[in-house]
Amino acid sequence: MRGKDLYEARFTYKGETYVLYNKNLKLLQNELAAKRYEVEHGFFAKESKVTVDSWFHTWMEEYKKNSVKYGTYKVYLDEYKVHIKEPLGRRLLKDVRGEHIQKLFNDMAKRYSHTTVNLVRVILSGMYTQAVRNGMVLRNPVKNTSIKKKKRKRKIRVMTQEEQKLFMRYSKTSQFYDLYIVALGTGMRSGELRALQWSDIDFDNKIIHVNGT
Repeated sequence: MRGKDLYEARFTYKGETYVLYNKNLKLLQNELAAKRYEVEHGFFAKESKVTVDSWFHTWMEEYKKNSVKYGTYKVYLDEYKVHIKEPLGRRLLKDVRGEHIQKLFNDMAKRYSHTTVNLVRVILSGMYTQAVRNGMVLRNPVKNTSIKKKKRKRKIRVMTQEEQKLFMRYSKTSQFYDLYIVALGTGMRSGELRALQWSDIDFDNKIIHVNGT
């Protein structure tokens, strides 16, 4: 027995010693048997003492930077800084449990949209999936969480032709008048419009090539 409060159990496998503690002797015996089985059958990963913050930046630089668009990369950085860093960043990667992440999602749901909460879930799940593959943690705690179902979107209403004419009449003095004409005439999205370059426009054939966002 270790001190007055904890029982200690240990075993050695391939030169490495594994030590467990528990106040309950019966539980400790069960944990010891389970741990021995995991180690001997290759299911046990030596959990690292890396923090969530440290692993996020490693994961981003080594695994995401060259596999996603720059816009996505930047969004991940921003979302982490705003939503994940403060509540989880200082915790050890291996110490974060499902209930910690669930609380984060529940708190976010009170202030942010389903899309934002789900994006944070995607980031955390991606981080932990890679950490499991690397043998840094045993399990992905995000799998034990859920987020509220997305509310049904209101039906999108578009302007009628008469409303479009009225809009264009009153926007003639706007610096964005030409942009409005292109938007209404093509149906291009805001990001596509704002990314247009002169080289994207074929004036001879009256064609616009959408090459960026």
